Amino acid sequence: TSGRYWEWDESDDLVRQRDGVKTTFGNGTDLMIWHDGSNSYVQQGSNGGNLNFTNSGGTKFSAIFKHADAVELYFNGSKKFETTNTGATVSSELGINGGASSGVRLHIHDNGVASYSSTAAPTAQVKLDTTGNTNSAYTSIMIGARGSSGTSRGIFLTAVPSGDGNSALAITTAASYSSTEKMRVAADGNVGIGTASPSSKLHINTASGTAVIIDGSDDSTSLGSSPGLIIRQGDTNNDFSILKFEASGTGPLAMVGAKALTTGAYPNSVGELHFGVQNGGGTITAMT
Repeated sequence: TSGRYWEWDESDDLVRQRDGVKTTFGNGTDLMIWHDGSNSYVQQGSNGGNLNFTNSGGTKFSAIFKHADAVELYFNGSKKFETTNTGATVSSELGINGGASSGVRLHIHDNGVASYSSTAAPTAQVKLDTTGNTNSAYTSIMIGARGSSGTSRGIFLTAVPSGDGNSALAITTAASYSSTEKMRVAADGNVGIGTASPSSKLHINTASGTAVIIDGSDDSTSLGSSPGLIIRQGDTNNDFSILKFEASGTGPLAMVGAKALTTGAYPNSVGELHFGVQNGGGTITAMT
């Protein structure tokens, strides 16, 4: 076969051409196929149009390679994937590590991990990160929809850098198409509502209106049945509360109690203000 560009071996039902020899289709160089010794090529010429892959009857596309442009992938003749000048577009559901679920645009299947530690970074199944060693780069995820004007609106979850190795979580919501931060979880765990610099475990700041409402659904008139608010110090198992607020059917505030950190008792009737000491001594009755 030395010196031959093309050969036909009838005994082996084989047609062969040497490396670098191109098989050309069309009136010009519309389509060429060849192997260069290392890689194989299917090349469209200047007048080649699209390279189409179809089913046996030619009625449904499997893939279309557009001339010097996009690539489209199909399933049963329906386009599912397309490359663009800015990236790629998935036309329907996308499943990762498993089949896509009907109606779920992105479905990630994962077996998870067998352990979790509250003092270490968990193993992430989805990760959005910055590149390089930039300590001032923000990353955000948007969950939203478009309003009647077509303008995008929604909720943003943003990782906020707060010094080398520190990250806070900012939650932004939209009102009348205007997005503003509403809540911040600082790097030290402090939670701020209405403030981006919370100075305590829960820091609420409001310029107008009611800052906090605690609303319970228990309509019992019996004291001790369902405290609306308990402020504790120390051993929570022994209910050593500093302040205890309860509501009853007889009024908006049934009891305010201050219990000593020993065995002191709470007030026993509606309207008492009790600064308790051991065995309940030293009761002051007020707000009768």
